[in-house]
Formats: sequence, C-alpha cells, structure tokens
Amino acid sequence: LPAGDLNAVDCAGPSSCMAVGFGLAAQWNGRTWRARPIAGQVRFPGVLDVSCPTTARCMAVGWQFPQRRGPLVGVTERWNGRTWRQVTPAGRSSALSGVACARPRRCIAVGQAGTLIRAEQWNGSRWRLLTATNP
Repeated sequence: LPAGDLNAVDCAGPSSCMAVGFGLAAQWNGRTWRARPIAGQVRFPGVLDVSCPTTARCMAVGWQFPQRRGPLVGVTERWNGRTWRQVTPAGRSSALSGVACARPRRCIAVGQAGTLIRAEQWNGSRWRLLTATNP
C-alpha cells in the first residue's frame, strides 16, 4: 500500500473492507489489501470516514483545501465496486467528518461549516441538506 494516514474503515463482510485516509483508500479482499485511488485527489483531500452498506457500494466523506482562500470544501466520494467517483455535497462549504449508510441509496453525512452543524442525506443520486444549526 502507498504511504499515508488511514482514518476510518468499514466492512460489508469478513472479506470485504474499505479503509480511507488522506488521499488514499485501500480495499481488503480477505487475503490482501489493494490500493484504490480516490477520485478527488485534486487539492489534498482529507477523507475522514467511510460507510460500506454492501460489498460493492461505499460512501466516503471529508474535505479538501479550497481553490482560493476560504473555508474548507466538503468532499464526498462514491465507490461502485471498481472505482471512486467524486459527488458534490449539498453544503459545498461543509467540512464533512462522518457518514453512515443503511443502504446504498440511504446515507447521512455530518460535519460543519464555520460554526454551523451540517447534516446531509444521500438518496442515491444527490445530497440534500437536512440541517444547519448553531448549538
């Protein structure tokens, strides 16, 4: 595996796990780990969490540095069993830090944008902002 920090792992079964981190992902097949490049490696993404409801479907969330000065940019990546594809989150200025998927088309991601707490829901085709609260 390439060198890097791994932050989270989720397993859909004993021989199907995905680990994610800063600019990398690795897949466990029950015998070996295999590097799986993350699509959004444009500006040093920090992938912080992953959820894999099935062996061929995972969702990962995190952040990347903005193109210009400003807040961190939220990143979501979807695994289709072969490759990662970047998906635009609803709250683009959110730094997402956690995700849970009950099914491939039902995920909730959480994070923050400045001092606001964010929650977003994945419906299989896009993210929808659920809340923006200030505790």
